[in-house]
Amino acid sequence: MLYYHSRKGLEIVGIAKVTREAYPDPTDETGKWSAVDLVPVKPFEEPVSLARIKEEPDLLHLPLVR
Repeated sequence: MLYYHSRKGLEIVGIAKVTREAYPDPTDETGKWSAVDLVPVKPFEEPVSLARIKEEPDLLHLPLVR
């Protein structure tokens, strides 16, 4: 699984592994969000920005881009 910083940086920073499947996000008072537990597997030497991903035509189908 790719690890993406969605709030700060907007970039993929490495590979992670899910260690606990989805459960209700304890910080969400609305009950609309889920969380998963991750452990890092391998950091990228250089993050891949969302802008760079959007420049690649073969990646435009990804939900991250849409």
